[in-house]
Amino acid sequence: MNVQPNTGSGDLSALKLDKGSFGRKTARRRLVIPILLVLGVVLAGAVVVLSGRVAGPTVETLTVPPPGRPDGDVTLTATGYVVARRKAAVGPKIPGRVTFLAVEEGSFVKEGAVIARLDAVDLEANVLQAEARVSSSEASVGEAEASQVGLELEANRWRVLHEQGLSSKQDVDLSAASAAAGRARVRAAKDRAAAERAGLAYSRAILDNTIVRAPFDGVVLTKDADIGESVAPAVGGGGTTRGSMVTMADMASLEVEADVGESSIAKIEAGLPAEILLDAFPDRIYPAVVHQVVPTADRQKATVQVKVRFNGDTAGALPEMSAKVNFLTGGVSASSPKRVITIPSAALRKNGSGWAVMAVDAGVARDVAVTLAGEPRSGKAEVLSGLLGGEEILAAPPAALKSGAKVRVADAASGRR
Repeated sequence: MNVQPNTGSGDLSALKLDKGSFGRKTARRRLVIPILLVLGVVLAGAVVVLSGRVAGPTVETLTVPPPGRPDGDVTLTATGYVVARRKAAVGPKIPGRVTFLAVEEGSFVKEGAVIARLDAVDLEANVLQAEARVSSSEASVGEAEASQVGLELEANRWRVLHEQGLSSKQDVDLSAASAAAGRARVRAAKDRAAAERAGLAYSRAILDNTIVRAPFDGVVLTKDADIGESVAPAVGGGGTTRGSMVTMADMASLEVEADVGESSIAKIEAGLPAEILLDAFPDRIYPAVVHQVVPTADRQKATVQVKVRFNGDTAGALPEMSAKVNFLTGGVSASSPKRVITIPSAALRKNGSGWAVMAVDAGVARDVAVTLAGEPRSGKAEVLSGLLGGEEILAAPPAALKSGAKVRVADAASGRR
């Protein structure tokens, strides 16, 4: 906008607005805004194109599973749980209050080892009373025997005197009767002493029942009572009375109870080799053998329970752990080290005369040569070497993708790229 200078004449008409100049500047401003928008769109597109070229194509990946048996070695697979064949809820034979507890969860105890003791003050007093009665009865036996000796001697004297004509037959008979009565008193005294000894043995047995011992070698799984609590052979309705003190299991008797479908049970028999895989230790394989096919079926699940015994090491296995059992074909050893990794055949690509997969690490795909156990079949391939398990590989590597190229891994969980 141009303003004419004041000439001093006082004529206001000299002040006027140059509309042409103002319109030209406004038009230029209107042209600049669209141009900037176009440049922004072009720049954003260039960034997207360049980032796509740097990051590479988007690909789907999978995690290589741990090694397992070749398909031909496994007759079928079933799931189940680890149980202890020898398991006991250990409690007292008599009611009482716990005064001593020697174990905790996880304690290993030998057969016959003391687990707990009950309050035994009154029972110890009963034993002392029984011992006193035994002593008294044995003293009575001695007294009766001494009296009998005197009666026997007297009877013999009267008999001798009668033979000499110095005593009557009546005196002989009376002395003989007295001797017989003495013998009877001795027998009665001995019987009373035997009864008192039996009573002492019973009192001692009751006292011994206040000591709770381990029935076999095993590990304490749970502690069901504590010092000061009342326990009894069976819970009789009292809320403060417990029926057992500990639950223990023989860890050498662990086995897996697996459910096998009725249609497949004909393939399973006692002695068949197997292997156990615990969910807690997926990389550890336990050799096993079929111990028993339970001779009944579950009509609701249409399954038959099969008991599979650990054949050797049970390290790490605990009762109630979930497990998978691979039942092996008859000629395969459960301890055989032969293991393969099974992957989808779509993850393979030719590598000269062999095969390879594309492993992804830090956004870069690289060829990894693998050796197969045979030709891919049924959409799967068994890898003997080249993979360890746990690697991330392309699920279906593009034929044009070169080793060393950058890739973007698809977000399988959310579907975002």
